[in-house]
Amino acid sequence: RAVLSDVRGLDELKIESAVVRERSPALGRSLVSLELRSATGALVVGVRRVDRLLQDPDPTASFELGDVVYFVGTSEAVHRALPLFDPERASSIPTGVA
Repeated sequence: RAVLSDVRGLDELKIESAVVRERSPALGRSLVSLELRSATGALVVGVRRVDRLLQDPDPTASFELGDVVYFVGTSEAVHRALPLFDPERASSIPTGVA
């Protein structure tokens, strides 16, 4: 099975996950209200809520504490999106990630 880096044109994409924390700007907000795609370039492809995987999350549904959000994008898009979900973890990402 091919990995993303082996598929021509997809080698620049990164798959990332982040947990919605207590101080997350995403807590209680939806993808629509965050304008995630237009603001960061990242695309949410799923949300794990407790023991359920929401593969096609409702863009108007609010994120809840403890949600694990899975998103895809370039390194830059991921770098812009992470602070919305896990502000503490985002501070450990080096600037200028390519």
